[in-house]
Amino acid sequence: MNTGYELEEAYAEWRGLAESEGEAIRTQNWSQLAVCQKALGHLQERITDLTQAVRAEAGPESPARELALRSIVGELIQLERRNQTLLDGAYRFPQGCVHGVNGEAP
Repeated sequence: MNTGYELEEAYAEWRGLAESEGEAIRTQNWSQLAVCQKALGHLQERITDLTQAVRAEAGPESPARELALRSIVGELIQLERRNQTLLDGAYRFPQGCVHGVNGEAP
């Protein structure tokens, strides 16, 4: 299998896991969140290895490929940041939290 294709598949898997992670946070399904985060941890090492292999294959004369990789990674990092923001909000205002008269958290 082509290393570049494997890397693209790994990025697609990252995207799917990040989306599942976001859904788990929104629904406060903490066990599913843990599963997603564990899978992402395993995937991270694979992506690092594949990225290094793709860069070695492409050589220093492939700025277009590098730009494409950076673009994909940038989008995935944005998904992770969104999830972190959701998670921060979930911890600040847990589901079932009783709000005061003005809608403020206790």
